Amino acid sequence: MVEVLLIALVDDHKLFRERLCSFIKKQIGHNVIIASENGYQFILDLNKSKILPQIVIVDIRMTVMDGIAITHYLCTHYPTISVIGMSAIDDVMLVLDMLDAGARAFINKDTLHEYMNNAIEAVINGQIYIDPSFSVNLLQRQEYKCNTIVDPIVDMLSKREITFLQLCATDLSYELIAKVMHVSYKTVYNYHDSIKEKTGISSRINQTLFAIRNGIAKTMRRTRYLPMNK
Repeated sequence: MVEVLLIALVDDHKLFRERLCSFIKKQIGHNVIIASENGYQFILDLNKSKILPQIVIVDIRMTVMDGIAITHYLCTHYPTISVIGMSAIDDVMLVLDMLDAGARAFINKDTLHEYMNNAIEAVINGQIYIDPSFSVNLLQRQEYKCNTIVDPIVDMLSKREITFLQLCATDLSYELIAKVMHVSYKTVYNYHDSIKEKTGISSRINQTLFAIRNGIAKTMRRTRYLPMNK
């Protein structure tokens, strides 16, 4: 008997999200317990959920929190959840960025009906899966990965400060970051000030760059891609 899995979906196109949800339920036979319109809403939905999904299927090109930022956040805070990324863009670096953030599989939106089940089965079996329609292979991933030289100051940061920096690397305002972290608006500024004292970096953008350089935060490098409107 095939195990029925608990799945979550994150995609900012309502119709696509609804169709994918129906396909997973009716054609593949798994349960979709969360279907969110963006990364911010997904984190709120996840925090409220009494049970965690085993797999999260996430679009990459989204505003507020892109798929790479969501994936890295999940791998840090919910390591038992496996992530499958999806996109309609055949960009090698985009796939590699997603895998480097911690995704276990990557599928093409245009062929997901053909390869979604393969991706899910591979992830559950501890394997990495890349949709064959993408011109990328695992050898390229190994060549792409490199050792990050981490600033010793990183070891001085608390877990909450690390989380704050990860969320700073998104489009979330401090008010929304406070909601995600379940703290007051003032506490978020306290994290900012504490990081400033430890690193000497005062502005949000420079703290974000510090986080990205040191592997604390990962996000899509938008300068390589087309405008965000689809």
